Amino acid sequence: MLASIARITNGIATAAGVPAERAPIIEVSPVHVPATINDPELTRRVEASLERTLGKENVLPGEPIMASEDFSLYTLEDPKPPISIFWLGAVDPQKLQDAKEKGARLPGPHSSEFAPVPEPTIRTGVTAMSGAVLDLVKKWAAYEVCRDWWVANRVD
Repeated sequence: MLASIARITNGIATAAGVPAERAPIIEVSPVHVPATINDPELTRRVEASLERTLGKENVLPGEPIMASEDFSLYTLEDPKPPISIFWLGAVDPQKLQDAKEKGARLPGPHSSEFAPVPEPTIRTGVTAMSGAVLDLVKKWAAYEVCRDWWVANRVD
């Protein structure tokens, strides 16, 4: 695969008139970020918390994907904690619907074209994470206040 990448990038560089001393350098970094693998039990707990906090209809199952985030580095050091990462919907619902109808992909967080809707995204993210943390540390009284606030102030 690396040979193919080198052949293609060097071919493009040559076609573009890039001098040999400025040709692309292809190398594999010895430093890498491992795959992010959710702990199944923690993921079930977080999912249940999100359903309680945001409403079951607002928590959608995801498909496993090949991804890595620097978040997974936490699992390399002792004590190796269980991890669970979840995705937060952030795009305009109409754009999402249009993309689904057209079979198009929307730009993700690492794209210059990513355009989240700030207010509901931040509010939902803070509520989701706060609810999950409170559930995981069993601070039920605080959780109830947070959940009651969310239900009372929810804007659909």
